[in-house]
Amino acid sequence: MKATFDRRFMRGLRGWAAGMVLVAAACGELDECENLPTSFQLDFSLADPALGPEVAFVAITVFAQGLRWRERFPTADALEDGSSSIAVTVTPAPASAFELTVQVAALDVGTSTLAQASASTTARPNGCNVVALELR
Repeated sequence: MKATFDRRFMRGLRGWAAGMVLVAAACGELDECENLPTSFQLDFSLADPALGPEVAFVAITVFAQGLRWRERFPTADALEDGSSSIAVTVTPAPASAFELTVQVAALDVGTSTLAQASASTTARPNGCNVVALELR
């Protein structure tokens, strides 16, 4: 099992929500996520949005079914407004609900931690999962 991170950051949560509504409308159903591969939308925001320009990297760690994946992403200006999103796919897909823990750390250019957060949830084997974190 592995986690695949979509390296395209989405700027702001409103853009992601609008995109999901457009995709759902195009598919004709708002519950189309039930048929998508096992994945989750990771929404994260900084408790102090003023830190946004200082964040050079985001380190994301995913724990699922006894396994761990870690990826570090350059943020460029993705956190300029203090929030962003990233899609994470878990493959091969579990056959049933599974425990999922996600940790996110905002790092400066010297890789010192500026803010961090974690959350655990029970995820379903579809694309309807959302994890939201506020980094402090």
